[in-house]
Amino acid sequence: MLGDRAGHECSPCDTNWRYYGDSCYGFFKQNLTWEESKQYCNNRNATLVKIMNENILEYIKARTGLIRWVGLSRQNPNGVWMWEDGSVFTKNVLENSGDGRENWKCAYFHNGKIYSSFCESKRYLMCERKAGKAKMDKLL
Repeated sequence: MLGDRAGHECSPCDTNWRYYGDSCYGFFKQNLTWEESKQYCNNRNATLVKIMNENILEYIKARTGLIRWVGLSRQNPNGVWMWEDGSVFTKNVLENSGDGRENWKCAYFHNGKIYSSFCESKRYLMCERKAGKAKMDKLL
């Protein structure tokens, strides 16, 4: 699979992380709340995944069939769905399947769609961070 070089000596990602595009993706089976998941990623110098285009959507859909938290929530005062980096969620790539209840302020990914959920629910997670440089000494 092009761009998926996990475990290779010159991979720009750590062990158990998957390389795609210019990022490393970690798929973790810890059963955590949205806030705990955010902290879990932060502790690994990463963020919850942001699905910003169709390529990333298809990659993640192919990698996992499990329900996983993503870095999308509406915990701000105006109730707008926003990614962790502060960018506003647009429906051009993903469809938010059901607006959910008013107190459902966090989002998870499952089978190519985003769903709203109660933030205290426990789910698996996926993290993302920028890929590092290939380990050149391993190539020589």
